Amino acid sequence: MNRLALRIACRFAIAAAVSAPVAAAAETVVRWQLGSVDGEPVLRRRIVETALADGRWQTQVDEEFRAGRRATLRALRRETTVEAEDGALVSIEIESGDSIVTLLASPTGCLDWTEAARGDDDGGSIVRSSGTVESPGGQPLRGPRGERQVVLEALSAGCDAVEIPTLVFERGAVKLRTVRRDLAARDGDGRSVWRERSSSGAREAMITYDADGRLDAAEYPFAGRTLRVEASSAVPPRLGGTDGFGELSLAAAGKPPLASGTPVSYRLPAALRELVPERDAFQRRVGNDLVVDGRSLPAEIGDAAPFLAAEELLETGDDELCDWVRRALPDRITAATAIVPRLREAVSQRIATRASGYGGSALDAFRERRGSCLEAARLLTAALRIAGVSARVEVGLLYQRRSGRWIAHAWTSSYDATRAIWLHADASEPWAPRTSYIKVCDGSNARREAIERSLVRFLEAAGAGGAIELVGEPSTENPR
Repeated sequence: MNRLALRIACRFAIAAAVSAPVAAAAETVVRWQLGSVDGEPVLRRRIVETALADGRWQTQVDEEFRAGRRATLRALRRETTVEAEDGALVSIEIESGDSIVTLLASPTGCLDWTEAARGDDDGGSIVRSSGTVESPGGQPLRGPRGERQVVLEALSAGCDAVEIPTLVFERGAVKLRTVRRDLAARDGDGRSVWRERSSSGAREAMITYDADGRLDAAEYPFAGRTLRVEASSAVPPRLGGTDGFGELSLAAAGKPPLASGTPVSYRLPAALRELVPERDAFQRRVGNDLVVDGRSLPAEIGDAAPFLAAEELLETGDDELCDWVRRALPDRITAATAIVPRLREAVSQRIATRASGYGGSALDAFRERRGSCLEAARLLTAALRIAGVSARVEVGLLYQRRSGRWIAHAWTSSYDATRAIWLHADASEPWAPRTSYIKVCDGSNARREAIERSLVRFLEAAGAGGAIELVGEPSTENPR
């Protein structure tokens, strides 16, 4: 099953009956899928399956998705699968963003997995987590192509239901989920429609396969609406932004320091430099350079009302959300310096699944417990406003030390009225020093159309490439 969220996910199928041999395939097969919500395109996916000379199957998936109405992000997920002659799974390696997940199947049906971050100084990878997952009944697991083989075998055997174990990577671990597919309809052209339910029963999807067992269309619940993904015989039009696929990230010439105590000076690509504010609480432009500090100098907020009010994507009036915020804060805690870290940790724990490109609001992220850095920032900002702390969402770039690149990111800034300074808070990357951030625009307290215009310009400038150069500590003759 394909998911809109760019979290690392892989699916394996176990057949109840004896498996038929895996059919030979063309050397390279390219397929396209287009996803839409309420008729509006939000996802374009390219799937390239290649039969390698040594018998391995390599599947590369490129996804372009839209967050918001116009702003477009791109991300790359590459999956390499090794299957035995009978279709049994041997190994899978999945690369997504800075993460590499390696899964090795054993003869007993267990699956040993390792999740690592690439981009260290030696160009290798750093293991972050590992473990073992046991398959139901100790039966051998099959590769991703086995999922459609299971569907065809179930149809030929006259079965009206099939159960498929699903392995997903979330919160730093590979976990096993089981979905049940019930045959809902079948026509004379060999097309079949299956109703899918997860093991928890909380999720339901409708999937239509063609006569060859390939996905023809699917409908998934998505943020209270329905995401419809359809196979496309032609190349779907791009959704916006720059052409082609690729990771939205910029190379780094020099690493920012681990601590935020000393201001840092960066030299940005010209296209991106023009989009950065002249001066903000944590940064300022000095000639061709951008000086970023780890702390905010005293600044008057002016009218605090806009930083406490509800917005379209920052809901503050939901009773369940308000109760959750109150429970997260001990009695008699009123200082912003005490409230901010507690709610930051609560949001980090609340969002159980990291899902890029989700596009949900603060309330969506709270209820569904999933989201990207943007949804985490929205939820934290809304929670702070409920607690009476002025806060805003900020959008820009973050130097991700484990990948060695600058990535698109969103975080929260809150205002400490007692000291008249802004406080930095990031529920997604809580340990990153503030000097590793470059703010491009506010993601709240402005008209949504204006925010999206800024984001579109930002994405296009970042997509143009280039490197952000670390030029050292700023001169003391440039006071803030």
